[in-house]
Amino acid sequence: MLTQAITSMKKDPTYNQDHSPIGLRQSDSILDTDEEREQKYFMLMHFRDREQSDNAVAYIKSQEEPGKSLHLKAYSQTQNLIFISWEDID
Repeated sequence: MLTQAITSMKKDPTYNQDHSPIGLRQSDSILDTDEEREQKYFMLMHFRDREQSDNAVAYIKSQEEPGKSLHLKAYSQTQNLIFISWEDID
């Protein structure tokens, strides 16, 4: 289901081509120390810079098509989403 939504989102002009496939959390690993969240899956997206990231967010917030429909489809197939933004350190 989620993979179908992500495939649809690839048609979105703000879609970031640099992303990972959907990953499965290994919550039984000693390396998983996050006891607050119960997410089972994850996906990483990488933006070229802050401007590209901010432009993507602005487009989503603008509710313009086709982005609106594509994101609503993806969100309808997910639950308990968490977004975290990180910046690479050179």
